[in-house]
This record gives sequence, structure tokens and C-alpha cells, in this order.
Amino acid sequence: MDKVGIVIKQRYQKLLDDVVPFMVPRWLFVCGVLFYFTYRIMALQGWYISCYALAIFHLNLFIAFLSPKIDPPLKCRNLLMMKMALLYQLTTTKNLDLHTETS
Repeated sequence: MDKVGIVIKQRYQKLLDDVVPFMVPRWLFVCGVLFYFTYRIMALQGWYISCYALAIFHLNLFIAFLSPKIDPPLKCRNLLMMKMALLYQLTTTKNLDLHTETS
């Protein structure tokens, strides 16, 4: 079973490697498939809810693909808060040193 899986993976990778350079034909194929899918929905009538759910699922996958795994503003905000805390510690320590020297 493992040999069959390896052969399938190798053939799939070979197909991907062969198809990647052809960007315009790939987009035309995708647009054609979407057009045919829309035509089938209109022709069969009654599959609107199922197709709507499928469209929401694909939109969710697309948004997940575009979204970064780490939220940069949150990371920057935490870094800024750490810097502010360090600055506060330094200034309070200096103020304490000044108060003890003058007393």
C-alpha cells in the first residue's frame, strides 16, 4: 500500500510541476468550470441552498489562505507594551535612586 501511495504522490507532483508554468490556461480553465457550475445550478433549479453552502465554504478557505497565521498588530502591541513596561521600570528605578540620594 505504501508503494502505491508513493507512486500516486509522485504522479500528482509531476502533474503539478508540468501545469504550473501555464498561468493563463489555468485561470481560463477555472473560469470555465465556474461558468459550467453556475449553468448547471440554473438548469437544474433547486440546488441553490447546497451551492450557497459550498460557496461559503470555499470563501472561508480562501480567506484562511489569505490571512496570516500570526496577527502582526497583536505581536507589535505586545512588544510595545513590553517596551513601555521596561521604560516605566527604568524611570521608577531612577526616581527611587534620586529620592534615596537626596534624603
